[in-house]
Amino acid sequence: MEAQPYEIEVKEKPEITEEERERRRQKKKAYKQRLRAKKQKERESENSLESLERNETEEGKANLQRWEQMCDMIKDYKSKIGRFPNMRSNGRDVNDEASKVLGRWLWLQTVSYKKGNMHPYHIRRLEEIGYNFK
Repeated sequence: MEAQPYEIEVKEKPEITEEERERRRQKKKAYKQRLRAKKQKERESENSLESLERNETEEGKANLQRWEQMCDMIKDYKSKIGRFPNMRSNGRDVNDEASKVLGRWLWLQTVSYKKGNMHPYHIRRLEEIGYNFK
């Protein structure tokens, strides 16, 4: 018994008018604009301090305050000494113990950044004072 070849019926696509093409382009363009606007809004809210302050617990607010204090101390240190602190200061600094504490905190921020666990607001704050995570 021989196998019979199948006949495939090819349907022609209907012609699309130029007006229909333009309508589809405009619809697609509007959709992409809405998506971009939505993503931009999400990015802005993610990067804002308000997104960090949404944590209503007292512990969350206290953590944010401590983080801001440490960031300000790093900024002051850099303006006085001329560089960022590190954990191994080797007696080069006036207040060696404070330098080690600030250096360790900064190192922990770098580790957090490299693991992808750092909030965009914190990244921006440290970059504003000139810190390079690399």
